[in-house]
Amino acid sequence: MLCYNEKTNDKGRGQMVVAPKLPAQLTEANFTDIYLDEYHSLFQVMISQDIIQEDEIYKPDLSQSLFKAVTFDQVAFHKIEFSDSQFENCDFSNSVFTEASCIRTVFKDCKLLGLDFSGSYFGEVVFDSCDLSLATFANGSFKNVQFINCRFIDTDLFDCKFVKVEILDSQLIKTNFTGTSLRKMDLRTCQIDSLTVNLDDLVGCILTSDQTVFLAGLLGIQIKD
Repeated sequence: MLCYNEKTNDKGRGQMVVAPKLPAQLTEANFTDIYLDEYHSLFQVMISQDIIQEDEIYKPDLSQSLFKAVTFDQVAFHKIEFSDSQFENCDFSNSVFTEASCIRTVFKDCKLLGLDFSGSYFGEVVFDSCDLSLATFANGSFKNVQFINCRFIDTDLFDCKFVKVEILDSQLIKTNFTGTSLRKMDLRTCQIDSLTVNLDDLVGCILTSDQTVFLAGLLGIQIKD
């Protein structure tokens, strides 16, 4: 089992994120067990090698649980609630998780291609080695969140609120940050290519000299000696 220590991160650097509070013992289950609960909740379970296809559930609750190699294929879980949970090698491609609440949760080696997470809240969350291409996090709120070694290609992060957010060792290609302040964001370890961002949103962002010149060119700024 992948473990993140409390108030730390696996890189041993940057900010500290509270780890999921997973119990030592989990009950093996299938995702369909969620329909046995009138509140559509799964609690302290481990689900592996499961496939959920085109399901639609309003406000499901996944807490203190571990998901390994689970595929969520084009599901619609509006206002889903994640807490103290961990997802490893899971596939959420083209699913809808609008207005979700995600607290003390880890996504490790997951595919979130085209996932709609718009209008969601993320607190004490880690995305580690995930593909977030074509996903939308628009109008989201992020507090104490880390993205480590992630891929953002055509990803929408516009009109978001960032508080203590880190993006480390990641690819930012055609990523849309319009209306999202990157103040105090250190992007020096990232590969940056063709961002969509307002000049005001870059105030206070920490960049390498090469990144600064590149972004200045995107914004039509000419740098001359």
